[in-house]
Amino acid sequence: MALIIGTILLLFWSALSDEMNIIVGITHDEVALTAMNYKAEGIIGCLLREYSEKGDLMPTLQETIYENDDNYTASYILNRQASNSEFKVRYRNRITGQIVQYLVVFREDPGPWPKNINVDLVRFF
Repeated sequence: MALIIGTILLLFWSALSDEMNIIVGITHDEVALTAMNYKAEGIIGCLLREYSEKGDLMPTLQETIYENDDNYTASYILNRQASNSEFKVRYRNRITGQIVQYLVVFREDPGPWPKNINVDLVRFF
């Protein structure tokens, strides 16, 4: 009888262990994506500040590497237009392949550089 109960408990524990591994794996992925989103948002702030100071010197309509290290690559595409400009920002984990991408639409006040920047939209794409 004890052998049967022990076997049932072992099978139950084994099944529970597989589900726990799945839950831990999903949680780990969510935490990693949250950290990547925070880093990408920080990069967006840095890009907007850099644009406000010297946006006329930044490359447009081409993907430009902004930050690159052993684990992550941050890049952007700047599209300057008369009314609204936009950044497409991509932050990629080079080890796991996870990517977060943002679209940032903004306006600049007329006048000389440095300019005031007014952000109209920030969203995933």
